[in-house]
Amino acid sequence: IGFSNQIVNVPDNTGHNIKLFIEPDTLPHILKAQFVASGKAVITFTAPVKNFQFRLLPAASTDLKDLLFEKSVTYDTVFVYCTDTLVDSLHAVILNGTTVVDTIHVNLKPRISTRGRGDILTNTILMNANLAGDVLEMPARLILRFSSPVKSFDASQFKLTKDSVTIVPFTAEPIDSLKKNYHIIFKAEENKQYRLLIPSNSITDIFNHHNDTINITFRTREEREYANVILNFTTAAYDFNYIIQLLTENDAVVKEVTITKSQKINFEYVLPGKYKIRIIDDENRNGKWDTGNYWRRVQPENVFYYPEIISTRSNWDVDLNWILK
Repeated sequence: IGFSNQIVNVPDNTGHNIKLFIEPDTLPHILKAQFVASGKAVITFTAPVKNFQFRLLPAASTDLKDLLFEKSVTYDTVFVYCTDTLVDSLHAVILNGTTVVDTIHVNLKPRISTRGRGDILTNTILMNANLAGDVLEMPARLILRFSSPVKSFDASQFKLTKDSVTIVPFTAEPIDSLKKNYHIIFKAEENKQYRLLIPSNSITDIFNHHNDTINITFRTREEREYANVILNFTTAAYDFNYIIQLLTENDAVVKEVTITKSQKINFEYVLPGKYKIRIIDDENRNGKWDTGNYWRRVQPENVFYYPEIISTRSNWDVDLNWILK
């Protein structure tokens, strides 16, 4: 839809620019509530549930203290973890604040099939790292992501080596409150081969599952394999909050920075390729683009694109000037 903020007098031969937008569903409903793995379920909503509340029904055989909730950044998905291994299902009312959304009944244990086609059951921790193939892109920040919240993480058993022989000192810190993601902090050098050895049973999740031996091998690129995109940005606007984004040709965000004044912006460690630059006028200063709302008479936030596609190549600086009027 689109609407004008101004009264239009008819007849009128003046042109009017109307910004079209999709107004989000403000009344959330449950799309699905289903089993994921033993002790783990997912609830997906049609719209954000920003004040998620979970009220167990009398038939429930567990307690809220045995439950952990992981909410997506968009508030439309919630993962539920139950640490009581004897509980086989959840019966609950889902609320958004004080408003009832729906009731759920979801299994927490795998289905047993007489034909051998039940749910897959695993007693090991699943993990992946933020690698592009075998490359840790600069500036190096190795992150380990686990399939369930971690209860015990003994990094003293880990071993990080460089070029197969040199021991590299590091520290490990949880990133989120549920401890599903850990940052392995070390001084990465360019054009090096690394190996992180995680011995078996050095990590335990909330279900008392342990890890098998994990070997992560990765490398870093030479600094000259990257490009820099330098944007000299100027605007006559004042009291603004602009999100400047470097995008791929398919509009995937590569890097972004928030500014409140005209300044030079340097996007470092950019791989060779073709890119766009986008500006979001973040009027409500919530760190993202917001669509419009007809009933509140709010227009969608303005978005501006740099008029050209940018090409980058290794060991090269791309200097750009953008005056936004």
